[in-house]
Amino acid sequence: MNLGLSEKYRARIKDTDLIFHSAASVRFMDNIRLIVNTNISGTRDLLLLEQEMASLRAFAYVSTAYSYCVYSKTEEKFYKQPIKTEDIIKLTEILKEDQLDLITPKLLGNWPNTYAYSKAICEDTVRQYSNGIPACIVWPSIVVATENKPIAGWINNLYGLTGIAVESATGVLHTLYCNENFICNIIPVDYVVNNIIAAAWDVAQKLLLQIT
Repeated sequence: MNLGLSEKYRARIKDTDLIFHSAASVRFMDNIRLIVNTNISGTRDLLLLEQEMASLRAFAYVSTAYSYCVYSKTEEKFYKQPIKTEDIIKLTEILKEDQLDLITPKLLGNWPNTYAYSKAICEDTVRQYSNGIPACIVWPSIVVATENKPIAGWINNLYGLTGIAVESATGVLHTLYCNENFICNIIPVDYVVNNIIAAAWDVAQKLLLQIT
């Protein structure tokens, strides 16, 4: 709880007026306990902390376009969560590791991995705990290197498609098994950043209109 912040630092951040929340584990194979503690509990605790921020004008949560990949088509709206936020947190608190591992397939259902599963729950966490907080959710697809800013081709990791591109270019990867009928939706990271900023601005503007 409390994001590990002391009372001194909690007091210092009460004047915060803008939050971009993109911190998360993006590893598909994290176990349930780790993914819940990192992604879901962290999001809930941040939203609880924001209740103390009287000056907050916008909270932008970065989810993923694949949070509800169990549907053939998704829209910009809230869907029914696979499990309630407090229920999944409580499970990780009362069950042992082997018990959690045993029930993980049942928990995931049609979700392909714990990452997408956690993001689906997190979206409902935002809905449930925003509680008057001016909030929005952004759904980027597969994020890759920049198109223009700060420079063309910039990226600071080797995750996902970036790792595949580097391995192919260096000759480490010679073949890759794919389904030619699947579409891979990618987006440059500078596009994503611009989108997040624009979404937060829109939320802040709507709040301003309500105040005035």
